[in-house]
Amino acid sequence: MPGDGLIGVRVAPSGRVARVRPGSPADRCGISKGDKIVCVDGRTDVVGRIHGKPGTSVLLTVRRGEEEFVREVQRVNQHALAPYDAVLTDNEVTN
Repeated sequence: MPGDGLIGVRVAPSGRVARVRPGSPADRCGISKGDKIVCVDGRTDVVGRIHGKPGTSVLLTVRRGEEEFVREVQRVNQHALAPYDAVLTDNEVTN
């Protein structure tokens, strides 16, 4: 939906992170492909709760292997994010 605030991840219905956009808020907070988001703002029904108003934050509980950690991630306008398939090479972005 245009104007939605995003953090730069694609998440499967299970909560597993399928993709992380390079340089996105999620990437900068250390969220990686394969992590599992188990709670969003304290709720376990994670799908559809990660997106919100740009400029607001979301509190994620993330599981990586046996470790769980919490990250506060700020949502940004979807147009501020690099494409998932962008590759950074010599300070250039190519698709």
